[in-house]
Amino acid sequence: MLQLGLKCFKELFSSKTLVTNWNPLPLQVQVAKERCKQMVKEQLMDFFGMGSLESSCTRNNIQLEK
Repeated sequence: MLQLGLKCFKELFSSKTLVTNWNPLPLQVQVAKERCKQMVKEQLMDFFGMGSLESSCTRNNIQLEK
């Protein structure tokens, strides 16, 4: 979340955005993408029963055959 805040700050206060016809839509799209990525990550971790990204799967293990 901190990275998202830094991205927003840099985008809003950079010299390239100090024009009169600034459009916030690209920033809104980027924020929406970040939120979507976070939601997908949380849902996958819940599906596989993981407490963190470093932990191993405790549910719904998929066995891949070679």
